[in-house]
Amino acid sequence: MSSTRQLQIELFQPKANKKLSILRLKGFVNARSNRDMEGALDSVLEKEKSDVVIDLDELSYLNSTGLATLINFHRAFRDRDRELVLVKVPRHVGVVMHQMGLMEVIPVLKDEAEAQDYLSRSIAGLRSYSTWGDYLEKSGGS
Repeated sequence: MSSTRQLQIELFQPKANKKLSILRLKGFVNARSNRDMEGALDSVLEKEKSDVVIDLDELSYLNSTGLATLINFHRAFRDRDRELVLVKVPRHVGVVMHQMGLMEVIPVLKDEAEAQDYLSRSIAGLRSYSTWGDYLEKSGGS
């Protein structure tokens, strides 16, 4: 398998906010690599006891299995009064998520700073945010 078809995962907590975990994904999420993404998310859910921001800036591909994993973990975090949000969603991934209606389910924010601001307000499930579609409109895309 070529290195461009693999998934690299970086998981860390910002020093200034121990109630936040950041998961950076680089590469491809497909049937094989989805297990690694699930493992990282499960680790945060079970061990870290924090909200999670998933940075997709360097994600090249996300298949339907990966989308389902994000939805399932979003629900699992909400069930525990915690939050899963996405940041820096690449256009090719965002368009598919937008067309499937997932932007109304999972918060998609511009960057980590916007995510931290969002997470500091109210409680999980009651926060408001601009949808990724709003970002599309501002950038002149569709």
